[in-house]
Amino acid sequence: MRPLSAARERFDVAVVGGGAAGIAAAVAAAGCGAHVLLLERALRLGGNVSQALVHTICGLYLSADAGEAVAANPGLPQRFAAALRRAGAAGDPERVGRVWVLPTDPPRVAAEALRICEAVPGIELRLGCELVAAELTAAGAAPHRLRVQGPRGPDHEVAAAVVVDASGDAVAAALGAAATET
Repeated sequence: MRPLSAARERFDVAVVGGGAAGIAAAVAAAGCGAHVLLLERALRLGGNVSQALVHTICGLYLSADAGEAVAANPGLPQRFAAALRRAGAAGDPERVGRVWVLPTDPPRVAAEALRICEAVPGIELRLGCELVAAELTAAGAAPHRLRVQGPRGPDHEVAAAVVVDASGDAVAAALGAAATET
């Protein structure tokens, strides 16, 4: 692999992966005032819900021992679920065995995720961009550098103070030779 060159663009945070975790990371960072790049290799956001057509979202609610669905975490997860319901992209929580799930319409989830990310000031979204090289630095060192392929051409390079790998397959960590734990 040839070395990365000086990046043409700089971001405070680069988030790799546009599934639920990547969207949450990008929205939270932008909400704190960061200039955020959200990279997604597919042409739509939503991770497994939109890419693999998974029709439920798990993990939003506590176990279903008795009673109604109880939010596991307040804040962004519940705001996202409420936005999906308002947009017709999700129904009301349903009990499945001992868990509560949020039933979804995958194409509508992708559309609503896109609307949410485009509405947040500070997020620059790049769909159809695959991370092909990463140079990750030690904490406090020079910015991390990433090379992506996609609509902007085959060697578009960016720099970021922080890289969040929400890819689902640890692509940024693997390309950047970062230590990982399973």
